[in-house]
Amino acid sequence: MSKSEFVRTRLVGRVGKTIMRLGILLILIWALPLVTGRFPTPQQQSETTMILLWFIPILFAVEMSIAAIWYGREYEKRWEKGDSIPHGLEDCQDELANNLRRLTTEGLEGSYMIVSVGKPYVQLGGNKYDTHLRFEAISNAYLPSKMQLTEDKISELQTLGFDVSNPKSNYFREVDASGEHAIQVIAKTARDILVKVYGCDPKSRPRIELNIEKS
Repeated sequence: MSKSEFVRTRLVGRVGKTIMRLGILLILIWALPLVTGRFPTPQQQSETTMILLWFIPILFAVEMSIAAIWYGREYEKRWEKGDSIPHGLEDCQDELANNLRRLTTEGLEGSYMIVSVGKPYVQLGGNKYDTHLRFEAISNAYLPSKMQLTEDKISELQTLGFDVSNPKSNYFREVDASGEHAIQVIAKTARDILVKVYGCDPKSRPRIELNIEKS
């Protein structure tokens, strides 16, 4: 998932909450006369309505702008998130498989798992209504210059079925996660990519961030 896609997904989820807060604000404004017993004149009502018609879109735009900046910074720090597990990459397949089962049995749209070792990471997104997962591997667009993948390493990902054609987005593919065997294969592939493609130490302890959307 690219930075723009990450921010856009988070903003879409935030829109509903923002609209709800603005709705509550409107209800409080119009209910205030009932509480105080002081009702505005028609002219005052008209002036209040005009102010709100200007104020609410500005307030909405300001909140979305602040949220976009916040989520942008969150994306830049995403490899620092998650829990550092107590064992190394070479022994994490079962834990990855357990998380993948949760994605495919509990998660709603927007659920994902990120496995990272420093800057390199792989991400899997899916939900319980779809047997397929979106499998992403960080691309050179988001890696520091000293960690850029060589053409040979990119070819390895391509051999695994990843689309590497867009230099501005992560490498990605769709994988079938129906069945225990498929989940184990995906977990092993995720681990092997970090070790064999990105050169992570098999004994290094990865961070795993599991986000299960419930509503």
